[in-house]
Amino acid sequence: MEGVTLFKPLPMGTPTTILCVDDEAAVLFTQTAILQAAGFRVFTAESGVEAISIFQAEQVDVVIMDYSMAGMNGITAAKK
Repeated sequence: MEGVTLFKPLPMGTPTTILCVDDEAAVLFTQTAILQAAGFRVFTAESGVEAISIFQAEQVDVVIMDYSMAGMNGITAAKK
């Protein structure tokens, strides 16, 4: 697909912001530690509902979300 832009590059020096969503605290802790060490800005959410709230309030570039969570699963949250 020539000429189609699938993403907007960020200005140089701007850290990419990632939202990590998982209902397991250990997973969020590990993801956050690794991503922050690599220079990313990281938000975390423990549920789909919390993820939607953060996504609407913050400038988020990438979302890493668990598929299988209690309450609202990752697919349902992504559709909202």
